[in-house]
Amino acid sequence: MIFLDTCVWMELLGVRTPVKTHEIKQAAAASDLLQNILIKKEKIVTCKEQLIELVSAIEKVTMKTVNQERKANNLSRVGKLKEFRKLEEFQSTKRLCETVIGDVKHFAEVSRIGEYDVGNIIQRLDLADINDCLYYDYCIRENIEFYTFDSDVARLGNSEKIHTYNAGENRWI
Repeated sequence: MIFLDTCVWMELLGVRTPVKTHEIKQAAAASDLLQNILIKKEKIVTCKEQLIELVSAIEKVTMKTVNQERKANNLSRVGKLKEFRKLEEFQSTKRLCETVIGDVKHFAEVSRIGEYDVGNIIQRLDLADINDCLYYDYCIRENIEFYTFDSDVARLGNSEKIHTYNAGENRWI
């Protein structure tokens, strides 16, 4: 089984257009990874926690894009997500969220991540964010291959199940 980190899904599902060299490399690496997974007919898993994280990430990315467009058109920008949700432009964000979640569910089975110790996660927040801790623990506990672009995940511990993309070497390590 394979678990793709949220940052990998964001590259796969085209939520934002890669512009910088490392973004272009990551998008290509994510695409190649998914292609190899599908060829090998490996099972991809996700969880409800990740689906929620994806929605939050999409909101932030699209708000940034809308702000850039509004600035270019001499319109007032929005500073907070609550303000963004009141704009007409937010309706397309909601549709994008629905599409992305549908796409993830097409490729991955939604599994229960199980019980987790919030106190243990808080103790590791200096190493990685909350969701990275959840996904790391889940993958280690369930013996699942975890692919990420986020080097912070490796700070949680050494495991041959954790694969971080090395842009310099253009490969997953």
